Amino acid sequence: MHLRDWMGCLGLLLTFLKPLWGWIIVVWVLTGQNRWASVGIFCLMISDIFDGIIFRKSTLAMQQRFGLLRRALDAVGDRVCIYLIFAAMIKANHLPFYVYGIELVRELALISIIAYSWAMSNPIKEPNLPSRVATFLSGLTAIAWLNSQPKLSIFLMCLVVPLGLIGLRKYYRTMIG
Repeated sequence: MHLRDWMGCLGLLLTFLKPLWGWIIVVWVLTGQNRWASVGIFCLMISDIFDGIIFRKSTLAMQQRFGLLRRALDAVGDRVCIYLIFAAMIKANHLPFYVYGIELVRELALISIIAYSWAMSNPIKEPNLPSRVATFLSGLTAIAWLNSQPKLSIFLMCLVVPLGLIGLRKYYRTMIG
């Protein structure tokens, strides 16, 4: 196997392991190991950035079925991790429900637009920058709440909302042409 083949396998492996890593973070949150949970969330955020970059540089990305599989698994894995971690943080009284509600509304709108784009046979290829930044800031919000920084967390959520709306608007405009 060539290096580019190994890179594709590494990108797929990072994508496949994402939900498992999410469950480990949930256990840390529920057992009060907030520092480990914060480190885990940060590592999850970084791996989310690099799994796509690594995969796109591989020869597997050129095969349409692997590209579609990775994209679908990546989107599902991201959502599962976000919802599980936020739900665990609510249960452990680390996160107010309204923060989860804001993220949930943004994610449901995003999923609706993506599903509509697939139904119209014009699937969105990659996330846009405002959506990526909003998702990254959501992770930082979780880390801030875990480390007893509610003011910072609220500030970050105030950035997530407009960035999320800008990202949704860009997705919609991309989809309708």
